[in-house]
Parts: sequence; structure tokens; C-alpha cells
Amino acid sequence: MKASLLYTIVIIVSASSAQTVDQIQKLESSGDTSGARTALARAAQNNPKDIAAWTAYAEFLDRYGDPTAREAYGKLLAALNSSGDKTRAAAVSRRIALLDLVDGDRRAAARNLDAYRAGGGKNGSMGVEVAKQGGGLATIPGPLRSFARMAALSPDASPEDVLPALARNVVTNGYQASHNNEALEQTEYLKLVHRYLSQARELEKLAGEARVIKIDTCEAPSAGELLRILGFRMRGGCGSEVVLETVNQMRAFITTDSGFPINDLEQALRTNHPFNYDFHPTQVPVLFGPDYWTGPKDKEKEGANFIETFISDPSTCRLYLGFSKLDTETGEAMRKALTLTRLKAYSHVLDFFGGMFEIRDGKAVLPGGPRSAPIWAELAGASPDQGTAFFDKLMSKDDGWLASLYDALARIHGPVKDYLTDPSRMKRFYTAVRGRITSPGPARPVFRANTDMMLFTTRLRVDANGKPHIPGSLEVWRNLFINHPQGKYDGKLTKLATTWKEPDDVLEALFALCRKTVENEPLKIFMAISDIDRNRATPLDAATVDRLAREYHMFGSQYPLFSESRSISEKSIGQFLDAAAGISKVKDQALHSDLAGTFQALVGIWQILVRQQSIPDAQADTVFSGIVASFSTVKNNRELFDAGRNGVKLLLGSAAGSSDPHEKMLALIAGNPATDSETHELVVQDLMRILEAQRIISLDTLFQLSDHIDAVAKGEKLDPKLVNKLASRISEIQLPRGSLSANEKNAMGFGYWTDKHIEGERRLNLRAAIEKAAGDPEKVKETRALLTPLLRDTLLSFNYAHYAPPGAQILYTNPVFVRSHDFLGMQGSDHTWRPTELYGTGWPSNGGGRLVGSLASLPYALAEAEQNFLIPTQTQALIWGDLVPQMILSAKIPRFWQVQPAQLHWVGLHLRYGKELVAEAALDSELRTQVVAAIGMLAAPARTRQVAAQIEQGAVKEALDRVTPSELFIVAREVGAHRNPESSCLLADIRRLERTSPKEVSFAAISRAFGTPKPTLANSYEPELLNLRTFPTLMGYSSRIMAESWESNTLYWAALADELSVSPSQLNVRIPEWTRKLVEQIFASHLEDWPAVLKSLRSVGDDVRAKARTLTAEQKAEFQQ
Repeated sequence: MKASLLYTIVIIVSASSAQTVDQIQKLESSGDTSGARTALARAAQNNPKDIAAWTAYAEFLDRYGDPTAREAYGKLLAALNSSGDKTRAAAVSRRIALLDLVDGDRRAAARNLDAYRAGGGKNGSMGVEVAKQGGGLATIPGPLRSFARMAALSPDASPEDVLPALARNVVTNGYQASHNNEALEQTEYLKLVHRYLSQARELEKLAGEARVIKIDTCEAPSAGELLRILGFRMRGGCGSEVVLETVNQMRAFITTDSGFPINDLEQALRTNHPFNYDFHPTQVPVLFGPDYWTGPKDKEKEGANFIETFISDPSTCRLYLGFSKLDTETGEAMRKALTLTRLKAYSHVLDFFGGMFEIRDGKAVLPGGPRSAPIWAELAGASPDQGTAFFDKLMSKDDGWLASLYDALARIHGPVKDYLTDPSRMKRFYTAVRGRITSPGPARPVFRANTDMMLFTTRLRVDANGKPHIPGSLEVWRNLFINHPQGKYDGKLTKLATTWKEPDDVLEALFALCRKTVENEPLKIFMAISDIDRNRATPLDAATVDRLAREYHMFGSQYPLFSESRSISEKSIGQFLDAAAGISKVKDQALHSDLAGTFQALVGIWQILVRQQSIPDAQADTVFSGIVASFSTVKNNRELFDAGRNGVKLLLGSAAGSSDPHEKMLALIAGNPATDSETHELVVQDLMRILEAQRIISLDTLFQLSDHIDAVAKGEKLDPKLVNKLASRISEIQLPRGSLSANEKNAMGFGYWTDKHIEGERRLNLRAAIEKAAGDPEKVKETRALLTPLLRDTLLSFNYAHYAPPGAQILYTNPVFVRSHDFLGMQGSDHTWRPTELYGTGWPSNGGGRLVGSLASLPYALAEAEQNFLIPTQTQALIWGDLVPQMILSAKIPRFWQVQPAQLHWVGLHLRYGKELVAEAALDSELRTQVVAAIGMLAAPARTRQVAAQIEQGAVKEALDRVTPSELFIVAREVGAHRNPESSCLLADIRRLERTSPKEVSFAAISRAFGTPKPTLANSYEPELLNLRTFPTLMGYSSRIMAESWESNTLYWAALADELSVSPSQLNVRIPEWTRKLVEQIFASHLEDWPAVLKSLRSVGDDVRAKARTLTAEQKAEFQQ
């Protein structure tokens, strides 16, 4: 009995007026959910026995995730019981039970399910929570908090997570090569952990059987012993004169760093009061029990010192870490079938690639399913029907290369997976990956070395005809391999390319390049051009693909630009490459820098305006082509100024003729709001503050001066006010003290032209230049060229200000940060078209450093520069250097001016409906299978099995804690598509939106509105949802790709905004602010600790909810008074 409580229109009678559900829905559609909530609440409260009114109100609260929904359902239930409608009362009881399960109240859920069954309901049985069966426990002396501080573990880590986290830290930070490189030696980190454990065992002995350290008085003998252990002693006699001083620096350091309350002890001694400190040991579960890892001999001794034995063996820690990534069934099967010694030999492979291993009923679960079983058996040398034997061979085969292929294929879904696991071609592809020399394998380095294989399998596309998409034509790629512009890089592949006849030949060569960390440029070219082709209505032709491939080495970092608009023409792409090549040929370094800067700044503004739809897609190509064409013939600074001004006119469009182009440009860059002018004004003010801090000359001033110079050339008198306005602004530019001496600059080659650029602006005397040229109209006109560097900086500042991270400091404190952008780079190398890099950080006189290179990756580089100014809220936490810039970038690039309330509500409904389905799955085994399968599309097998077990036991809240927002979205989308809309008011509302707003809530529209930019993973800054498994850390990228594949933040923020009646336009301000708080609250213990991100995300959300509801309650109280 799962009927929706309200699916037809009912009339709700209030004290003053009658409003239909249609009217309520109109309020919702306009975004006025607060008004709708107030109207429904008033109607229900004024008619306590009106079932229709309470039904509408309760379901409204339910659809918006309001915690008072349960209370409203309770009053509805009372009204139904009074009316004698047992059928509907049972349905309401079930609904309340689901909300109880989501909140973790199992007792209340059981009571409501009893009421549901008493009313005739079926399928309402909840599983019984099963006690965890561990293999044994290990004892850590003292409180976990102290050990966690010393071992760099999260203070909130659950007991089950302590040993895996400790093992990871030992593997990554515990050992280093000795001076002669013949053995491993402990790092200072691990030495400190050992010293802490030794000191903690002394304290444990002092604490006695009661496990409490007691010092009754200052004169007690135990006081001196405690101080000796802690590394201190008393100076002076007992009483107010007592001062503790250090006698053993190492012991004192460990005492302080572990968080021992030394100040409380000193105060107790000084006042002669008792000191008590609970020193009970911490029990943590051990996979398979301590004896499995240390052996049964001398059990008592080994059991007591398991932790010391454990961290003293890096191979044991590596294997433990690998086993922690396996689900229980798979791990247990491998433990029973394989010896500890053999498993240790391949612990590195198990650690990196074992997370996707699955054994079910003794058989290996394979990428490609049963049809690929014969080829997997042939490659591994063992049948998948013998699960443990198969994975044993898989790990040992070719030093991990076969395991890396298994891992890459297990992570993908859909047609690409089916194509690559086809038995007729899989062996061929693996042979290419394997090569002739298999060592070193992909699991030997610190990070996984199969980076490009994972990226390639993820980004490969299969066309409707079932063939892989080869951009351009096969002939293009054959010629590229035979006549590569950078010279020969693989003689074997070059020779084979002459025989290519089908797409699989190209894929075979690309798989061969996957194992190379260098000299694999054709693979990167293929992925980049495939990404450009992916969203185009018409694929790129062979000639364009060939040119893009051959110019990738020089201009490849600019290719994400071509993915911004689906309408950009191949002619415009060619024009861009022509203009870029022309700029590269300019020998005058100052002109080269200004030319590249102005060109890239204008194109960067075009990207911004297209992305936030300020330039309609139908006009995007025309504007882009016009900007690029203006630079094709520039020969000097005067022509460059004119080209820059023409670009501004094209970007402003219909507003180009206005008298205040600067204000118009700011308004466009801030966004194109449909209604919320107040939020838009806030964004504009933020932009203006940055430009003011950078002492930027406005477009108005520059263009007025340009026009005035032309007028002076025709005979008009010079306007001193206008010229003095420029001089006054220039005088505000303060050049910081040089970070390098003259000799250092000559040696390093960085910064010379940048400093010269800034000094040239500061010395500009436009009035003197005009007066000197007086009498010669042409020379007077030439003085306009002096404004070119200033125009470059102004256009550049719009890009910087738009991408300024939340909490930005450098842009406010270093007034020449924008002007310092170095488009040239080091002497002898051209950085003009390279990715943006941060240079010169760490020197106090350098003002936070400067950015070098093109503007291609400006958002990431700015976030990277500013992340050091974020302050963690957790003690001993650090800012996650590789992940945080991408998180910030994902908060700044998407803009929400065009997002409709229906789209916001759509996301909120999906995340809440996903939770509802997880709760329903606890009561319905058939549904549970579907929900777990949907979660398994993104979650690793071990976590999927853990969630499944918790759902089965009725531990819904615990299960939801392990499920990410992006996974909940998938669950709602995949499972909800096959369910009856009458089964849930949330699903009914989803179906209503599908009918009323089909275009707005299509997956493409939702993906564009609430996705994340993926410049590395998808070669595009366009926000989108790819629904990928979260990537691990990878060689060459660390956590950056993991951050790009993490798509939960924006979905969560959207659902939060929908819940709290925040308008879509306000997200332009709120999401950057929330993301900054998220970053500051992350306490990660390792580079793949995405649960720490999820925890911080939810923590910020809970804090925002609490503050919003407190404010609402205060406003309500004020109103009632």
C-alpha cells in the first residue's frame, strides 16, 4: 500500500480565502516556496480536521525536506484516525516510518511500521541489526585522540578506520630509502609514532589496573615519576611557586604534541589539588585478527605489542591497506586461499587495483560479464570460475599490467565497456598495453602509473554504428603516427601505422601509448580532439583535425576554448590558430606580451560570456570570429589598441555604443540575471572592489582618451582634466620591492619584461607625449599606442576578477598582481601558449607570486595561488593542495543566473527521493536489489556491499552516511524511472515537472546547470555531469582528477538551496561562500580521503540549515509580536 497522499487537486479552505493546489504550484514555480509554505500552513492550522489541508501541507514539507514534515504527518494521521480511514492512515504510518529510518530513529520506525501492518499494510518488515563480527582487536595504549594526533589520523575516525588509515600513512610517509639505497629506513614521522607508543606504555603502567593516572598531591611519589615520563620536572617547592620545566626535549615534545593536559597538571600541582587523567587503552578491530598478521607464536607478547609490530613492517601495512579496500566476501576468500607470504609479494598491486576485485559465490566478477570470461581466463592463466586463483594470477601477471587493465575497464559503463571487453579485440588491446618489457609495473611508483589508460577508457566514445569515434578520419591518425611533427617517438608504431585499415588499429596504438609517461603525445592529442568533437552538432572534418593534431604541441592548452560553444565553426578555429601563430612570430618582446595578453584576455571574456549565456549560442561564433580576425594584421601598438577596442565592442554587442562601456562590461561579466538585480549588484560590487584594489584604468577613461587624441590630431585643444585623470590613477600604482636582484633576474630570466611593463606604465606621461608630437597629426595619433599596455591590463583584470576565489587575498593586497602576469616566461622559452602556472610564491617581497603563461588555466592557477590564505578550522588540518583549487574552480565557474526554480527543485527532489528509496529498500528486498545496483554504478564494490548490508539490517541512516549526493541522484534517476509515481509524493512531483518543464529538467539542462568543469578529465570548462566513479590519485595529477570526478558538491548545494528557499540567482554568491567553508573544514588524512570531503560538505550544510531555521524562527516570533 504505497499510494500517494495527494495526487489530485484538492480545495484548501483558509480563514480568509480559497486557494487551489494550482495556485500553490504557481507560487512554487515562481520560486516563492516560502509563500506557498505559509499559505499551506495557515490553511492546515485553521482547519485542524481538514484531511486535504493537512495532506497538502505534510507532502509539501516532505517534498522540500523540511524536518517538521514528520510532525505534520502526525497531525494528518490523527485526522485520518478520527475519520476512520484506516487505509490512508496505514499509508501515512509507513511514510512516517521511512522518515524515521532516514533520521536514524529505528524505534519510532518500528512503532509506525506496526501501525502500518495493523492497518492492513504488507512488506513492512525491517531487518534486524547484526553485531559486527571482527577477526579480533588490537590495543593502542592511551586515548585514541592522542594517538590520532601523533599518527596523523582524523580525530573523528571510527575504530574500523584506524588501522587502514594508519597503514596508509606508514606506506606513504613511514619509510624512505637509506643513504646507500640498499634498504628502507624509518622517517621522522614513524620514529615519533614509535616513541609515542613507548611513552604511552610507560604511562599505561603508571595508570595501573584502573587505567587512570592519579596524582593525589604534589608530594606524591607518582608525581615525580609522571613528570619523568613526560619529560618535565618541577622547579621550586610545592605550592604556588611550582613551575614545570623541560628536561627531556623529545619526551616533552611528544607530551605536548599528543595533547596531554600538561597545563592542567601544572595547575593541579601548583594548587595541590588531585590530578586525574583517564588513560584507558583504545580497542580497534583488526582484519582477520592480530594472529594472521603477526603469527601465533608468543601470543601474549605479540598481542600486547601488535601496533608496534604492525607499523614496523611496510609490506604488512601495504597488504593490510589492500585488504581494507576489498568487500568482506572477496577478502575472506583470498585470505583462505592464498598464503600471507604470496599476498605480500603482490600487496602493491592489491592496494592500487584490488578495490574493483569482486568474488561472488566463489567466482570472479568480470568487466564484460560472462561473454568475456574465456579471454580473461586466457590472459590471466586461470578460470574466473575459480575466483581466488584467477585474482592471484591477475595480480602476478606482467607486474600488474593486467590488473591495471581490469581496474580501468571495471570503472566504466555502457557501450565503451562492451566494445573494449569484446573477446575478439581485448587480447589485442592488452598485448599493446603490456608491451615487450613489463617492468616496472604500474603499481611500483608512489601513485598509479596507469593514468593515461584510465583517462583514455573514460573519454573514448562509441558512435551509433557501434564503432569507436575517430576524429577526422583514420587517414589523419595514420599520417600523424608516420609523420609526427615532433619527430619519431616509437619506430614500431610508426611502421605499423602504414598498415592501418580500421579504427581498432588506431586504438591498439593508443593503448600502447597508455603505458608511457613521456613520448605519448598522440594519445593526448586524440583525447583532446575527441573532447572537442564530443558535443558538436557536426563533427570536425579531417583537415581541421589534422591541423589541430599537428599544432597541439604549441597550442594544445588552448583547445578547451573550442568546447565552450557548440556552434563555433571550423573556420573560426582556423582563424584562432592563425592569429596565435602570428603572435608567436612577433620578435619585439614588449609588443609580443601586450599582443598575447590583449588577445587572450578578450577571448577569455568571450568564454565567460558564452558560458553564462550573456552571448547567445547563435551569436557566439560571429563574435569569436570578429575578435580573432581583428588580430590577424596587427603590427604595432596603435593597431593593437584598435583591435582591443574593436573586441570590446563585439563583446558588448548592442551596448557597445553606450557612454559607459566599463560599467556595461562589468554587468555582463557579473552575469545576465532574469530577475534578481540585488544579487547581481553584489557580484558587480565584488568585481569593482578587485579592480579598484588593482588600480585598473577604466575602459571609459581609455576610450575617451583615445577619442580625444584623435580630436587633438584634428586641431582640438588638449583637455588637461582628462589627461590628469589618467596620470592620477597611474600614480596610485605602487611597485613592490623587487623580489630578485639584477643578477638573479639575469640568471633566472623570469620577471624582467613584467617589471619593465609595470615601470613603463608608471612612467607614462601622456600629456608630454602629445605636446611633443604637436603639429604632426600622425605623430599625435601614434600616442594612442601608449594606452595599449593599460588596455591589456584592464581586459586582463576582468578575467582575474571573474575567477577570483572566495576569500581572495592576493588580488586585494598585491596591487600589481594582474599587471605582473608574465606571458613570456623564462628567457629562451616561450610560455605564451602554455598552461597558467604560479611562480615566485614564498618570497614575502613577491606579494604572493605572479602567474606565468597563457590564460588557459587561469581559474585553477588563481585558486592555487589563493588557497594558501584559507585557514583550516580543524587543529592539525592542512589545506588539500591538489584538490582544493579544483573545488574552488567548480564553485566559481558555474553561474546560475539562467537556472529556473523548477531545475533547483528537480535536483532537490532527486536527492530526497534517493534517500526515500534507500529507506524503502530496507523494507522491500526486490527494491533493495535495484537500489544497490544503482549505487554500485559509482561506488566501489566494498562500499556497495557495506551499504547493502546496512540497508538490509534497517540501519538506513548509517547507509546514507556512506552514499554521496551524486550517487543518490543516480539512484533516484535510475530506479525512479521504473516506479509508479503514485508510490511517492516526491516521485509524483518529479513526474509533474517532467510534464510541465520538459526542456528545463532534461538531463542535458540539469548537467549544464549543476555539473562541474573538467579541464583535465574532459578538456572543457563547460559544467557537466559525467556520472563517473571517483578517480583515485594518479601519477602526474595527484588528486586533481579525483576532484574533477567528484560531482557531489553542486548537487548538494542545489538541494540545500531548494530546501531553504534560496533563489537560484543567490547561488552565485552562496556556493562560493559555502565552498570556502567546506574547504576550511576538511580534515583529510590522505590524498584519496573523499569521505572527509563528504563529511565537511554535510557539516557545512547542517550549519547553514541551523542558522537559516534559527533566523526563520526569530522572524516568525517578531512577526507574531
